[in-house]
Amino acid sequence: MRITIHSLGKFISHREVKELVQSAFAREQHRKR
Repeated sequence: MRITIHSLGKFISHREVKELVQSAFAREQHRKR
């Protein structure tokens, strides 16, 4: 998963990547709880 985000970062802007990572991280935490 980290590799995918890293490769996406090269194409997408830093701000968009941050939003994607935060949303994905929030979803994972929500699933664990």
